[in-house]
Amino acid sequence: MTLHQIQTASEAILAELALSIDDQDAVLLLGRAACMAPLVATTFDGTKLLVRQSDADACGVAPSESAEFDTISDQQWVELTLSHTKTITWK
Repeated sequence: MTLHQIQTASEAILAELALSIDDQDAVLLLGRAACMAPLVATTFDGTKLLVRQSDADACGVAPSESAEFDTISDQQWVELTLSHTKTITWK
């Protein structure tokens, strides 16, 4: 069970992530990558997608029927990293 922390949601990173992700993994969008949440949500439909709340607020993105993701606090982010066996940061 891996937590994939995405800091830049470029096409190249998303393509590589698509080859690396497993059903039990989670994807967390941070910083500028949070602005891409609607696109990433449709690309990785069925994957647990999370966005840091403060980053979502800064980008003005929110979950919708067509772009499903959950927002998390910094405390939840810490708990998430502790609950996964591996953490990979994509830049």
